[in-house]
Amino acid sequence: MWENGILAIRWNSVRVGLDEGLTNDILHGGGAGAGFYLGFLAGGPAAGAVVAIATVVVDRHLDTKSGWWFDYNVYLRRVTNFGRQ
Repeated sequence: MWENGILAIRWNSVRVGLDEGLTNDILHGGGAGAGFYLGFLAGGPAAGAVVAIATVVVDRHLDTKSGWWFDYNVYLRRVTNFGRQ
């Protein structure tokens, strides 16, 4: 099954796993934050709140059905690989 946390440690990277629920939470939070920011730029705080709420409503229909993993290279300080669990 899908796991959260460190899945493997290598000499130059760490593989981190995110289960289905956590992946969806991150996607929804990021979508709402981006929606608020764009709405705020266009029309201020009230518009930002309305766009953020609308983004969450639409985004709920775009749930992922699996967890994800990614490899973070500690020397390069970036994600070097990713995929579905």
